[in-house]
Amino acid sequence: MEIISKISLILGLGLTIINVINWLVKYFNGVYNLKKEKQELIDKVNKHEKEFIEMKNITNKLDDLVEINKIIIRYLIVSACMNAIEKGYIEEYELQSLEDLYTVYSEILRSNSYVTGLVKRVRHLEVRNGD
Repeated sequence: MEIISKISLILGLGLTIINVINWLVKYFNGVYNLKKEKQELIDKVNKHEKEFIEMKNITNKLDDLVEINKIIIRYLIVSACMNAIEKGYIEEYELQSLEDLYTVYSEILRSNSYVTGLVKRVRHLEVRNGD
């Protein structure tokens, strides 16, 4: 009987050790998976941060392009107005083109009063048919 109890004790200890080892394997696999998921999240955040910086740079460039277009349109409007004021009249198609530019400049790009004043002066000039 003593042998059976020793064998039972050894089997019991062996099964306990196997259960502890299985538990440790599961635990460390869980820790490993959590670290892996954490690193994947960190990598995603870093990727999104880089993409955000790129988008911010693109936005800044677009803002610069809008400002450049505003300057160009203002120059075109002022030049057309000064030319018409100097002549004392404006051709019908020139006025329509000027009005189109002024609409973009005033409604989309937010005009200033100097340009508005010039356009108002041109609107009071004689309009000739371009025939």
